[in-house]
Amino acid sequence: MNYLKKLLSALFKIIILIIIPYIITIITTYIYKILTNKDISIYINNYLIYILLLYYALAIVYLIKKYKIKITKIKSIRYYNYISLGISLSCILNMIIFLITKETIKLNYNLLFIVSSSLIGPIYEEIIFRYILYNKLKEFNSIRKSILITTIFFSIIHISPSKIFFAFILGLILNIKYEKTNNILVPIIIHISANTIALFLNAYKVEILILSILLLIINNKVDKLSNS
Repeated sequence: MNYLKKLLSALFKIIILIIIPYIITIITTYIYKILTNKDISIYINNYLIYILLLYYALAIVYLIKKYKIKITKIKSIRYYNYISLGISLSCILNMIIFLITKETIKLNYNLLFIVSSSLIGPIYEEIIFRYILYNKLKEFNSIRKSILITTIFFSIIHISPSKIFFAFILGLILNIKYEKTNNILVPIIIHISANTIALFLNAYKVEILILSILLLIINNKVDKLSNS
C-alpha cells in the first residue's frame, strides 16, 4: 500500500503536466467560440499552436528553475554520436512501422509544427519523464524497475499502437542513456534528432532501413571507442 502511494504520488505530477495542454486547448477553444461565434476549426488550425508553444516554453523555463536542472557540457564527438543514434533509431523504427502497416504519410508540415514536434516537445517530455519521473521513481525502485515504469508510461501517452511501439523502444534507449550519463542533455539530443528525422519519413524504403542499420552499427562502434 505504501509503495502504491509513492507510485501514484510520482505519477500525479506527470499526469498534471500532461493534462494541462489539453485543458488549455479546451478552455481557449471555448472562449474563442463564445467571443467570435465562428467555427472552432479556424482557431484550432490557425491559432492554437501559438498558445500551446507559449505554454510549453514557459513550462520548460519554470521546471528548469523549480528543479534546478543543470546542463552538463558534452564533447563534440558525443554530440554527433547522440544525433546519429537518434536518427538511426527513428529511421529503423519508422521503416518497421511503415512495413507492417503499409501506411504512407503526406508530408505537409509548417514551421510551427516542426518547432513544436522536433524541439519544444522533446525538451518538455525529457524534463518531465527522464528528469522528474525517473529520478523520483529511483527513490523507491531499482534502476531497472524505474526504467521500465518510466518507459511504459512514456509510451502509453502516445496513444496509437504504432506510436506506442516507437515511443517504447525510443523511451527505453533514452532512459538507459540518461542513467549512464546522468545528463538530461543526452536524452534531449537523441529525442530531438529522432523526432526531427521522423517528420521527413513518409513510407517504407528498404534503402533507408539498410542505411539506418549501418549507421546504428557505426554509432555503436564509435561509442565504444570513445569510452575506451
